[in-house]
Amino acid sequence: MQKISRKTLTDQIYEILREEIIQQNIVSGTRLQFKELQEKYSISSSPLREAMNRLYQDGLVTYFSNKGAQVVTFTEADVNEVYDLYCELDCIAIRYAFDSGKVEEMYVDLKNNLVETGKCLETGSFMEFNRLSDDFHNIIYSYANNGRLLKMANQLRGQFTILSNLYEEKMENRQAIYDNHSEILKRLIDDDIKGVVELVRNSFNSSKSFVLERMKAADS
Repeated sequence: MQKISRKTLTDQIYEILREEIIQQNIVSGTRLQFKELQEKYSISSSPLREAMNRLYQDGLVTYFSNKGAQVVTFTEADVNEVYDLYCELDCIAIRYAFDSGKVEEMYVDLKNNLVETGKCLETGSFMEFNRLSDDFHNIIYSYANNGRLLKMANQLRGQFTILSNLYEEKMENRQAIYDNHSEILKRLIDDDIKGVVELVRNSFNSSKSFVLERMKAADS
């Protein structure tokens, strides 16, 4: 029996465009013309406008009018803001999760994630690694059990993923992320929250520095 999709047309076009932007198949700075998108996806203007409004709220498009939108671009200041804020949100989530009373369950989920991530490193699948890396952090947010914190992180996640993907494209950086996540879990188990926060900050700073250097190289 064929599986019925219960997603609305707006949900579907939003998810398609969001993924295309995050993976930079639609690159930063691209103008998104409503007429062209309507023809490409065979949809009316109403669901497209609703989807575009959600992308605008996600910070993935920065210009939104009756004719179209523009995919977000980043300055050096933008990169610093996105990384620094997302890092702080992660550190808060770690503290909340550690105090949740469900740390043993969280450890199991994180261990399972690392097993799958290790397999992914062997196959070299960038897309799957990216998903599992995000899931590692999502697990911590789920145990933090703070809706407002999760909402703030979700609002920033699209922009952060565009930038962090630049870092994760390189195999040696994916290995560094895996090693960092493994050490985070080890220190969580050892009740070393200070050490965990230090690891998180170091990881974010390494990725941010890489992205900033790449931006400078592209501008030179």
